[in-house]
Amino acid sequence: MIPESQLKIYDYNRVIKDLNGLSTADFLEKISVVFEVKNKAKNPYKSLKANAISMYIDGLFYSLSLRKSKQDNSSAINKLDTYILQTQLLEPILNITNVRTNKRIAYIHGANSLEQIKATVDRGDYAVGFGLFPIETKTLMAIADSEAVMPPKSTYIYPKLRSGITIYEI
Repeated sequence: MIPESQLKIYDYNRVIKDLNGLSTADFLEKISVVFEVKNKAKNPYKSLKANAISMYIDGLFYSLSLRKSKQDNSSAINKLDTYILQTQLLEPILNITNVRTNKRIAYIHGANSLEQIKATVDRGDYAVGFGLFPIETKTLMAIADSEAVMPPKSTYIYPKLRSGITIYEI
């Protein structure tokens, strides 16, 4: 319905209410077992490529890259930032197993999403925010062609089809 050339996929970022009872130091220690954690200081850090998740916590930005020993390149799904974040951090460390219904997680998308993440964490509404690189169209198509299903809330696609349209085959 929409030509690939006109399709735009935006990042679909996450903010989390709490650290599941962990202090910031304990949280950073736990994630450093799975991720290479690089402190980017107070300078806003937005990932410019896949598999380099940005994180904002306690006034500082970090880059998270999955350690080589934890990487699973057996399918396109396993290489998605949303999948990596969900299976390696949200579920095992923060105990967020259902991203569709858990009240501790919210989503931010759009052009200034990094600033929104920073503002909402700085206000104390959320404890930590994660910025994800948008999924590329070719990756989306490869996953669809393999009949796999992406994790929930993986893409924010524009333009949106108007709701209420019904298509009839004639």
